[in-house]
Amino acid sequence: MRHNKRQQDVLLCPIKYKRKLFTHSLGARIGEPWGLSYKLSYKQKIAAEVVAGVGFSGLFDPYLENQFYQQSFVEDLQSPKYLDHSGNIYALLTRIMYQGRISKDYTADWYAGIGFSFRRFETKYLYDYQTQEGVTSEPTSRNTEVTFRSPDIFAGFEYSHPKTPVSAFAEVGLFVNFGGADAAPDFQGGMGIRYTL
Repeated sequence: MRHNKRQQDVLLCPIKYKRKLFTHSLGARIGEPWGLSYKLSYKQKIAAEVVAGVGFSGLFDPYLENQFYQQSFVEDLQSPKYLDHSGNIYALLTRIMYQGRISKDYTADWYAGIGFSFRRFETKYLYDYQTQEGVTSEPTSRNTEVTFRSPDIFAGFEYSHPKTPVSAFAEVGLFVNFGGADAAPDFQGGMGIRYTL
C-alpha cells in the first residue's frame, strides 16, 4: 500500500519528487522591494533567500525627511528647513525561513522566518535656511547618501504548480527597529513567482 501511495503522489506532483536534496529557484518579486529573488531550499523544509532590487520612496518618505536633519552639512546651516527629496532606493534582503506543508499533494506551503534588510538611498534633498542677514535663502539642493538597516520577521504562502517547475508566493514582513530610527517604516511585503532550476 505504501508503494502504491508513493506512486500516486508522484503522479500528482512529479516536479516535487524530482527535486534533489537542495533546490534552487530564481524569480521576480513585486512589492517593497521589487526585484530578483533567489531561493535555496533544503528538503523543502529550510530555505535561504536573497532579494536584490529597488524600493518605493513613499514608504520611506517620513524616514528620509527625518534623516535630513541628521546630515553633516545641515549642522552648518542656520534654521534649515526640509522642503522635499527625490532619488533612488537600492535594497538587499537576506533571510532564512522554515516551510510547512498545507496541502497533501505538496502544492501549497506556508513559511515564516527572520532576515536582515539593507537599503541605500541616493537622495537629493531640497531645502532652505536662514542667511546671515536673517533672510530665507532660495531653495537649495544637495545630493547625499542615506542608509537604512533593520532585522525583520516575515511570513507568507507559496503555491507550486504540480506540472511545471513554477511557484507563486505572497508575504508580509515586520521591521524590528532595534536601532530606534525615528520615522522608520514598520512593514514591507511583496508577491512574485519563481522558476525551479
